[in-house]
Amino acid sequence: MQCYEANADAVFRHCWFRVRDRERAQDIMQEAFCRTWTAIAGGSRIDNVRAYVFTTATHLIIDHARRKKEQSLDALLDAGWQTGVDARPHLEANADARRALTALAALTDEEREILVLRYVEAFPPREIAAMYGTTVNAMTVRIHRTKTKARRALRAAPPL
Repeated sequence: MQCYEANADAVFRHCWFRVRDRERAQDIMQEAFCRTWTAIAGGSRIDNVRAYVFTTATHLIIDHARRKKEQSLDALLDAGWQTGVDARPHLEANADARRALTALAALTDEEREILVLRYVEAFPPREIAAMYGTTVNAMTVRIHRTKTKARRALRAAPPL
């Protein structure tokens, strides 16, 4: 129970950032905790429960993306979808935020996820390394290179 209370918000943000659907993010978060508890109850030795939950959530997000069937805009319009409502998040209304989002688009999904884990969720490099199954040194280098790539993309992004 302590694990859930301590990490639920961070796992939810991680899921929401990736799927951009509140209900689906909550479902994925709950499933990640359930699978973690099942593993623990089954006798699995888990040294870092927080990293295990985040890794499980990431795998569930990937599974969700594979199953998700994208619909074309034409199919949505044929089904009666209305385009009059601006569905963009409030954050994108800010020019600086749009510029930052444009720069982040230059990164791969994994690179964005690493930056979010490190600087939004405040995971230490050792926990991120455990999630990705790599060494702390390799992850520290990857974080540094990703930051450098993001800075270059931000400098190259045109002012909006």
